Formats: sequence, structure tokens, C-alpha cells
Amino acid sequence: MNLVTITVEIVKHLTMVLCMNIRHIIIILCILTPFVYNRNVECSHTIIINLFPYPDNSDALRLTQKIQQPGKIAKYTLHNTFARGPVVGGIFATYAGYLTTSSPDGIITFPLKHVEPEFELVVTPSIAPVIMLGRTVSHWELIPSLPVQWYHAKRYHDEENDIYYWDINEKNREDFPENNILPLDTIVLFSKPDKIYVAEGVTPTTRNPQLVLPPIYIKRNKFKIQQALLVLDIRNLFSGVDYEYKREPKALVRQVEEMSRH
Repeated sequence: MNLVTITVEIVKHLTMVLCMNIRHIIIILCILTPFVYNRNVECSHTIIINLFPYPDNSDALRLTQKIQQPGKIAKYTLHNTFARGPVVGGIFATYAGYLTTSSPDGIITFPLKHVEPEFELVVTPSIAPVIMLGRTVSHWELIPSLPVQWYHAKRYHDEENDIYYWDINEKNREDFPENNILPLDTIVLFSKPDKIYVAEGVTPTTRNPQLVLPPIYIKRNKFKIQQALLVLDIRNLFSGVDYEYKREPKALVRQVEEMSRH
């Protein structure tokens, strides 16, 4: 192979490498351009609430007592077969005009509709709409005759130690709004307050656009069906949360996709 042939082969090789590099650069630019130049790209930020069963040994005590009484064990077994389901599933919640229920494993997800990582968290069996025109809701109010617990939750950043944390505090009744109007950033859990335990104080968290609130604990409630019927009376005034399921290599991921009017 003479010098000319070797030179030609080297030129061909360099040309091929250059073309491949240019192709790769073009592909990378095509991928990045929408994110660099399109400022309207939407990111689906969400609020995530994790519900857990409240640790309680009362069921075991009741079972022990019933076993000691002849004829009671069959009734106990039948009652628990039909009347009891997942403690953390089927809890209704609302935020920013959306209504959803917790999944069987206790996850509530909402699209994030305000900027600051700060919320009002209210636990009450039901709330009352104030209608402005037709079916347009002006705002929602507490029902004075129903029990309620009101918490304020805010995420802070300790800049000195670079630590993020939630601080949750219960409000006294005298601190409620005089007109009972619920702010737009209020998350409402529809339940009797004595059936839900919200831990007050500081809970460590992370810097994440998906706001994950501290765990909330659910006590077993035999009146869950009656509670659901109360919510159904006002369900048509809310938008529902739709989900999109995406299969990951090791999991099936549920994401908020869009909202639909029910």
C-alpha cells in the first residue's frame, strides 16, 4: 500500500468520524432546544400525601375478649370479612378545586397550584359551598356544627446547615377565620377529626419540586361509608384528578396527567 492510498484511507476515516460527531451534536441540539428556548414547557409538580394506619392494639384486645365468649368469634370474623377494608384507602380529600380519594396503599396526589410551600390542612366531615352564579363556586366554608381540626404546614430551609423541614402546628378555634372561609391553598381531608392523627412539630424533608407532606395516620373508621355519602353530595362541584400510569423497569409509576370535570 503506497503513501497515496494510506493518505486517502486516513482522510476517509477522519471524514467518517467528523460526520458521526456532527450527527451526534445535531441530535443533542434537537433534544435540548425545546428546553432551552421554550419557556412555556410545563412541569407537572404535585403534592403528595402519604397515609399510614394508626398504630393501635385495640383490635387485638377486642378479639381476645370475643374469643373468651362462646359464639362471638363467628360474628367477629363475619363482621371483619365484609365491613373492613384498607384503613388508608378511600379517604376523600380536596385542594384548589380538585377532589380525589386515597389509593388502596394510602397515597393522595394533587397538582400543585400555588408557589409557596405552605398549606392550610383541615380535617372535617364536610364543607359548604357558597355559590356565586349558576354552578360557579365563589368559595368554601366550614360548617359550624361539624367538628374540625385546622393545621398550618410550612416547609422551611435552614441555610446554615442546608436542611429542609416541615413545621406543622394546630390552630386554636379562636384563630380560625371569623367568616369560616377556607383559603385557596387549603387541603381538606374529609373525616371526623378523631379518626385522623396529624403529627405536629418538625419533620425533615428534601428539596423537591414534588411537595411530599409528612405522614398522616388514619384510625379505623366504621363510618367510612357514611362519610363518603356526605362527600358525594358536593362531588359535582369539584374537578377530578386523572392519573397516567407509566411502566418503569422495576415499578408501575402513577402520575397526575390532567383534570376532568365530573
